[in-house]
Amino acid sequence: MDQGARSILYQRHDPFLHQHPDQDPGGYGFPGDVVFANDYGVIFIPAYLVEGLVTTSEMIGLRDEFERYMLQLGKYPSGEVHGDWAENMKDEFRKWFAKYPKKTAITTKDIEAYLAKEGH
Repeated sequence: MDQGARSILYQRHDPFLHQHPDQDPGGYGFPGDVVFANDYGVIFIPAYLVEGLVTTSEMIGLRDEFERYMLQLGKYPSGEVHGDWAENMKDEFRKWFAKYPKKTAITTKDIEAYLAKEGH
């Protein structure tokens, strides 16, 4: 088995597991739960938490990508890019996201909600 950072994310639909949780000593999930597994173990993520998890992780990924881009351009110092964003930085992010070439699970509304939170 490869020891690299590998993970599997898939929708859980195993009726046997739900009927016989005593035969799965690591725990059990319910229909619709997502299973996250890597070399360190397995966790079951309840279905009602999945949307928030996906949105939050994608937002963090987009922010990281945008921050790297801004640093590569040399437009802002590191402290402005990695800290709480001023309005001009938020405007730059909005423009950058509007031109983002990849499909995302988050919307402009999600972006605005994220930017409106204190500390972003």
